[in-house]
Amino acid sequence: MTSKQQNDHSSSQSAHATQLEQLSFVGGIDRKLLRLHSRRTMITLSHVIEEQAALGGTATVLIATFQRLSLYAVEAARYRRFALQFAQVYVLGVADAPVPDVPNVTVVPLERNWPLVQEWSVIASGPQVAVGLLALDAVGFRPEQRSRSFEGLFTTDPALIDAAVARFYAALTLPQPAFERDNRATSRNTEAVRRALAARIS
Repeated sequence: MTSKQQNDHSSSQSAHATQLEQLSFVGGIDRKLLRLHSRRTMITLSHVIEEQAALGGTATVLIATFQRLSLYAVEAARYRRFALQFAQVYVLGVADAPVPDVPNVTVVPLERNWPLVQEWSVIASGPQVAVGLLALDAVGFRPEQRSRSFEGLFTTDPALIDAAVARFYAALTLPQPAFERDNRATSRNTEAVRRALAARIS
């Protein structure tokens, strides 16, 4: 690699880090829309979104923030079962533990002081899917213990979901997958998600 290539590579890495370190999925949401959820409810919401989105076609993108990657490691076996049903799967968190290599899952490490570390989000977007859970740690990220409550928004608003996905790809300086949304199929999948949630949370 020449000096110019090294400089270009370093500049690209620096720009990537700068954008990612400023990214927040919750930051632009009106706090009045957020509702307090227990950790148990957050897990249920996340699992339903992941599982239902996996049925929404292989053009769907899944983005999940885990705060710390050790929490993803616990879920990795689940991700191994459905990851190949997505176009792309991204998992983000502080690299506090080794994680297994799961096909079609890209792990994105975060620094402890970045906004995304304060968030628990699961976002699925594709031609037939638009659903997400965008949540903020209610007490703040603490490396030594798991948080028990989160302020979050469950949404099936395609505009909100697509905006979050666009910000994510821009932060990674990657091209966002292009697709044409099937509104009828998206509506059917939204109803399926709501039914699954009602069955598990009731």
